[in-house]
Amino acid sequence: MPTKRRPHRVRAAKPDKPVNSPQPPLRSKLADEARRQIDWYFAGNRGVAANVVDDAATQVSRLMTGHAEEFSAERLLTWLERMGSDITIAIRRAPARGQRGKIRVRIE
Repeated sequence: MPTKRRPHRVRAAKPDKPVNSPQPPLRSKLADEARRQIDWYFAGNRGVAANVVDDAATQVSRLMTGHAEEFSAERLLTWLERMGSDITIAIRRAPARGQRGKIRVRIE
């Protein structure tokens, strides 16, 4: 007895992710600072840094090899806080009504 064949379903192609999508300035600067601190304080030792930030060493490695797009700004802020950084976020009004605000990140 012949078996019935299922009709072949065609799946829609997934849109390609932009290769060089620009990072938001806040997340990019936070990632740069986290990398700098890991290099400076832990001499690049990702296992020790992972214990301090309470995350997996593979995640620290992902950040150190330039995959900042995988990390939220909140997660990076938490890492910096656990590494001993003082973090201040200030929100001010735009100079004129209707103007867009600016994002500035200052690392001291």
